[in-house]
Amino acid sequence: MRFNYITLTLFLLTLNLIAQPADAVELSSGQLALIQSQGAEGIKTVLEESNISLENIDDVEAFVVKAVSAQISENRSVDNIEKITSSAMIAISEITISEGIKSSLVIEAVSSGVSKGIIEASLNTNFNISETIEAASFTAAVTAVNLAVEKDIDVYEIISAVSSGSTAGTISGSYLGGIQPTDPVEAASAGSAKGAIYATSEATSINVADSVEAASAGSAEGAVEASVEANIDLAVSVEAVASGSTAGAIEASIEAGISVVNSAEAASAGSTQGVVEAALGFGANSLIIIDITKIDVAKSIEAASAGSAQGAVEASVEANIDLADSVEAAASGSAAGAIEASVDANINVADSVEAASAGSTQGVVEAASGNGANSRIIIDTTDIDAAKAIEAASSGSAQGAVEASVEANIDLADSVEAAASGSAAGAIEASVDANINVADSVEAASAGSTQGVVEAASGNGANSRIIIDTNDIDIAKAVEAASSGSAQGAVEASIEANIDIDDVDDDLPIIETPFDDDPSIRPVSPIK
Repeated sequence: MRFNYITLTLFLLTLNLIAQPADAVELSSGQLALIQSQGAEGIKTVLEESNISLENIDDVEAFVVKAVSAQISENRSVDNIEKITSSAMIAISEITISEGIKSSLVIEAVSSGVSKGIIEASLNTNFNISETIEAASFTAAVTAVNLAVEKDIDVYEIISAVSSGSTAGTISGSYLGGIQPTDPVEAASAGSAKGAIYATSEATSINVADSVEAASAGSAEGAVEASVEANIDLAVSVEAVASGSTAGAIEASIEAGISVVNSAEAASAGSTQGVVEAALGFGANSLIIIDITKIDVAKSIEAASAGSAQGAVEASVEANIDLADSVEAAASGSAAGAIEASVDANINVADSVEAASAGSTQGVVEAASGNGANSRIIIDTTDIDAAKAIEAASSGSAQGAVEASVEANIDLADSVEAAASGSAAGAIEASVDANINVADSVEAASAGSTQGVVEAASGNGANSRIIIDTNDIDIAKAVEAASSGSAQGAVEASIEANIDIDDVDDDLPIIETPFDDDPSIRPVSPIK
């Protein structure tokens, strides 16, 4: 009996892909050759002869990791990473769809496995990890969208899932491989946003902005969950992923000839929404279960907004397009997304929108000073007007606060005050760190907040996602709230930074309301 047992055991060990732990999946040379020569059909054949259950997403991910890593290592090249990615996505998705398995879970596992497989292969093969991750994430998104359209599956759910998997797999794989994840995860989110736009920009039945928003939200959720799981700096990951999403959206929009501001706004909104959802345990990534008590929601929102603003600055400068328009749209999206997600999650809206607007002005200053998170884009910052960019960010935050508050039927003044406070505080904090003129920055932030309120209340806000009835908006009250918020943010940030508040006070502008003929409305000063 003992001999028979040992013989049986050895026989089983010669078989590959049989109900093994995730880290024990291996491919024989014959199986690898089949996958390489036949692509999706080869993968289907190998899966059919194995005991892997496609309902076990951990096993699906493990199989993809090995399939991708083995092919790269065998070829000593990533030139065919698009084929490798699309083959895995098509083969596994088609089987699961035919078997009635929930597609989004499997697609998330596949995209995560691709990212992990690339990183695993990089440990013994020399190639540019970030460029390869971006190409794979792009391909995964395009392939998943095409499958969703063909099989009549919810496109936006699939986009969110594939993006979440790509970023989560990148972070988890980097952590396991001892690689700094910031650059690869930024590339992953950029690739997902680009893929969403490429796959949907010519589709008549799919809204491109909604697709970008879904991709950015998924990327942010994956980044939050994987960072908490790996116990790495959450804010750094979130900032990088939001930067990649916004920059990628801008780059792809220019190439596709569609509205840059709409895409930037949608990407930024998705990033803050994704952060809130993941931080409260509502994230899409079923591969990762986390302890949400470890997450500072406001800090995460701030990081996402900062990243979005940085991506907007850097991609706009690189493409030589209007920087202020992109920044305003990104900041508007961040603020509006933060409000929308906070209302849905029943958490403090003012805290969220204040964090979002602070992040936007911080991100603008950091990018304009050459310290942006986006390593994919190297720009000449000498021609950037930091004050003008801050003003645009503050204006966008205020517009997003107005529009999202009206849409959600919550107190407009509270949201506007919080947004203006965050903009001023963020401008001061970042200006101190960057050693640039604080008074100029806070003056620009305050002016932008007021301008944004007036523009949104007049129906001219940047936020194309939200259409509101402006007839019932009390513009004078909203302007006063913005002025009050700017003052509060300036005072609090000045005290925290230990700078002379009088220097800041003297530079806060006197804000004129737009109604000179109304004697009940007088000029409002934020301080005096």
